Amino acid sequence: RSRSLRLLLDAGRFAVNYLRGDRAEVSRRFSADVEDRFAGIDWRPGSTGMPILHEDSLAWLECRIEQVV
Repeated sequence: RSRSLRLLLDAGRFAVNYLRGDRAEVSRRFSADVEDRFAGIDWRPGSTGMPILHEDSLAWLECRIEQVV
């Protein structure tokens, strides 16, 4: 029932951002049913075009979907 699942599968790639400990509100925003999760969030496209939350992240991974089970 996730609205994001179809977008993720269609893109074939995604980014995982490891957030700083003091950024719990950013984590909650991305897990909530919010129309525009990126509104007011400072981000930039990574090398694959996926969003990197560079102000909030300690590290990130850019991933490609190889298989869906």
